[in-house]
Amino acid sequence: MAELAGYYSESADKWRKKGEAVDVRTLKKEILKQRIRVYITALFAAFTLLQVFWLVYIHDDQVEWYANEVKRMNEEAGQNVNSMLFFHIPLQEYKTATELYLEGSNEVKYFFGGNPGDHGGITNELVCCSDYPSKIFDKAVELGGTTAMFCGHDHYNNASLEYKGIRLTYGMSIDYLAMPGISKETKLCGAELITIHDDSTLDLEQITLKSIVK
Repeated sequence: MAELAGYYSESADKWRKKGEAVDVRTLKKEILKQRIRVYITALFAAFTLLQVFWLVYIHDDQVEWYANEVKRMNEEAGQNVNSMLFFHIPLQEYKTATELYLEGSNEVKYFFGGNPGDHGGITNELVCCSDYPSKIFDKAVELGGTTAMFCGHDHYNNASLEYKGIRLTYGMSIDYLAMPGISKETKLCGAELITIHDDSTLDLEQITLKSIVK
């Protein structure tokens, strides 16, 4: 069964959904006690271009909700519970990690992907994060347990890097209309396969549309 938790802010942006926490449990008897928390932070604000590209970020009250959920589940389980975060706009740490990778820093581990299209390889040109910093990444590092974060938004970016012990991964594109010419970039289209093992470790694989559609 999946446990869903969520609530809505009644502040000025009261229509912005604060988040949902999904508790995913395996059906195998021998690992019934294993829990994976999937924290889905759906960021909805007034849909103006300004907010979508520069103002939308994970707010302090959302970070507080996330921290409370982590602590609650850890207390119930009697141990640190592994988790993942899903959101649309990349955090500023995605850009930081990309820049460190380009500098050759050993603080970042590269797994796969890049900025295909006309750019090729890894660049930081297509990490379009908010101008406003969020505290969610630092809070996740502080609490431990969150091993991976996933985002979208940057249609020409499918990179996966690890920074400060957290895997930062872009999903693959599923659209053909976001910008001129993207319909021809079929190598960007596909899905992210997340395999959760019995010990709560993850394997990530990007499955291209071309590999399954002949």
